[in-house]
Amino acid sequence: MWRSQSSNDAEELAALKAALALGQMLDRVVILPRFHCNMSDAGDVGRRARRRHGGGGGGGAPARPGECPLNCLLNVTAFDAQFQRAYRESSFLRHPLVPPAVRDDRSPLHHVRRPPNASADSITTTTTTATADDDGRRLAATSVLQLNVDDAVRRFGSTTSHVLVLDALYRVDPRFNDVAEQRTFDERVRKAFRRATYRQL
Repeated sequence: MWRSQSSNDAEELAALKAALALGQMLDRVVILPRFHCNMSDAGDVGRRARRRHGGGGGGGAPARPGECPLNCLLNVTAFDAQFQRAYRESSFLRHPLVPPAVRDDRSPLHHVRRPPNASADSITTTTTTATADDDGRRLAATSVLQLNVDDAVRRFGSTTSHVLVLDALYRVDPRFNDVAEQRTFDERVRKAFRRATYRQL
């Protein structure tokens, strides 16, 4: 969706940060998405990721071309040191030991950028004049949506489903009400988001 691998990585890591913040606000565990590693040939990231992960190799259904797990972006040891109990891998709901009562109890899709009870074409964004011809460029022209804890709890806190399903968290910025709590969270993210240097042959 994004114009380059570096833009893609920055947007996906910002969305991951948003997911972790919402998870903490709502006292939920984040199920990681699949990330994308074929945006460009810079550093041969895409081909490495496809060789390593595109053909399956254990743990659920094979990834689509260009999709990759967290360790293609971040050092998992550093990430686990800060968020080990706050997330599950992207294949979690396909794991045979996850009981059906959890796996199948999913909420309807919540559109984060749409106001609650709004029509399908009402989006809570402000866009600049469009020169875009694809979703990524249109979203790149979109303002950041800020949510505080009260907003998050009001919109999603009453969901009783085991799995809360949210659409993309691009350009979403959840903020804690307490300045010290926000500072602590930001410091955890700073320590956790160390770029991966893995080389797997």
